[in-house]
Amino acid sequence: MLRQGRNKLNVHLLDNFKIRNKLIMIYAFCVIIPVLLSNYAMYSFIRETAAKEQRDTLESTIERIEYNLTERLNSCVSISNYLYTDRALNQFIKNTYHTPVEYYHQYNKLMQDNVIRYYYAAQSVYNIEIYTDNPGIINGGYFFQVSAIQNEEWYKAFLESKKDIFIYSYYNKARRHLSFLGPARTISIIRTLDNFNKDGHRRILKIDIDYNGLQKDILNEKDGKTVYICDDKQILLSSEEVDTGSLIFLKKSEMILKEETIEKQYHAISDQWKIYVTSNKMNLMNQLADKQFIWLIIAIGNFILPTFVIMIINRSFGNRIYLTEEHLRKVEKGVFERINCYEGNDEIGNLIRSYNLMVTEIKELIEVVFKRNSEKQALEISKKHAELNALQSQVNPHFLFNTLESIRMRCLIKKEMETSDIIGELAVLMRKTIEWGKDFVTIDEEINFARSYLNIQKYRFGERLSFSFYIREECKALKIPKFSIVTFVENACIHGIERKIKNGSITVVITDDENKLHIEIMDNGGGMDKQKLDEIRERLKNASVESLSETGNIGILNAYIRLKMYYLDEVLCDIDSEEGKGTYVFLQIPKKCNDSLLE
Repeated sequence: MLRQGRNKLNVHLLDNFKIRNKLIMIYAFCVIIPVLLSNYAMYSFIRETAAKEQRDTLESTIERIEYNLTERLNSCVSISNYLYTDRALNQFIKNTYHTPVEYYHQYNKLMQDNVIRYYYAAQSVYNIEIYTDNPGIINGGYFFQVSAIQNEEWYKAFLESKKDIFIYSYYNKARRHLSFLGPARTISIIRTLDNFNKDGHRRILKIDIDYNGLQKDILNEKDGKTVYICDDKQILLSSEEVDTGSLIFLKKSEMILKEETIEKQYHAISDQWKIYVTSNKMNLMNQLADKQFIWLIIAIGNFILPTFVIMIINRSFGNRIYLTEEHLRKVEKGVFERINCYEGNDEIGNLIRSYNLMVTEIKELIEVVFKRNSEKQALEISKKHAELNALQSQVNPHFLFNTLESIRMRCLIKKEMETSDIIGELAVLMRKTIEWGKDFVTIDEEINFARSYLNIQKYRFGERLSFSFYIREECKALKIPKFSIVTFVENACIHGIERKIKNGSITVVITDDENKLHIEIMDNGGGMDKQKLDEIRERLKNASVESLSETGNIGILNAYIRLKMYYLDEVLCDIDSEEGKGTYVFLQIPKKCNDSLLE
């Protein structure tokens, strides 16, 4: 009992802390402290292994680069060794040729034996050239006169080296703008072909290494690292450069070495090169996935302490939150009960007190005010229904139509046929106007409605008005919003024909194309001046429901707004008019929306 009392006291003590302070406690004990300790341990352990692994990766990269480079250079050297010891090639160079025909005959014979072409196809070789002072040799193919290279920098460097085999890197300006000749950057193996000839005549073999192949090997090693291969002055190859064939060699000082760099001396036949592999320091977070066992230990350590703290804090407000949630669910069902528990002085306690006060007030509201207002509202609704039914009985449209029909029959009996016809047209017009059960009608129905309206106007204007309709047959069954045409016809009568003394006419033309319906309404009435026309065009351009409150041309503005609403602004309305000559209205609406908007 004493232990239970102490536990209850501890829980109630935490109940008096603000939730903000409790969250700070959770953050300090469950996040900051565990994370700092675990991150420090993890960082200390991984830092050394990450650095070692990165170092091993860079060293492996250097080994692969060195291997690939050696393979390509050795391949070229092997080809030079074969040509150096090839008797057929030596004899071809040694022979005396009296005529070009004789030379080309021996040249073709040599090529048929694939002595040079076979090795020229090797992947590491880009070009093979042999230079000799034999005057019978004609420049072309693989053979050239030594005199053609007297001023070449590679030739001078070879002579100065006094070596039998020599490697040299240079920029071939002749290839700078002629990419089909190969890359301008050139690395060549040069040697004398004096194995069979000690007579002092100069015979030079020059093998151009495939520079693009070397660059490809370097690019394959990029993968987050930068690779440089340099001689004592310039950068021969770099993984930072992709298409470098036409560019000059960069200076060695232009290398960008990063935080982790490994370099190695490389003996390239007769020259000393250096291989650099450089990279940024490895992100230690990439190593965490490989340390699952350490993660498990850290996770267990981070779980025990947060769990203990969270359980204590949860006991502080967990039960009260559960009780509050349970009572709120009862409120959803219309049951209002007070929460009876230790409230505490924190935000949850304030919430419980507010809830209990709310429940008390709601009960009073339901029992007194709500019931009284409901009875009053029911009486008001009954009164409105009674008034509405009485009003509807007084304005029954059937009474109006029956009265018009009686007048029309009276006119028929008295043989007043013209008056009878007009009354009939008026009855049809009024019936169509009042019937809003469907907002879409066929074009044929709309034209009949317009014809009825014009017949009534003709009864009024007499010979002053004539009208005609042209509707393409396939358009008659298409449906459009009600009063889309009649409104513009009415506008033509009121604002056009009324100002016409004689010979007034209204014409309606309806045609279509694949996707659009074209409606034209023309009259030869009074028309309008440019200022009025511009005003109407501006109102149509900015047409909206709010603009209907403005005076003038409400009918056509209303019709245009309805068309825009039905056809999602895919409506074109153009009005042209000239004062004293009449008005032309052109409507273009889509055909595709008709089926989806039918009632």
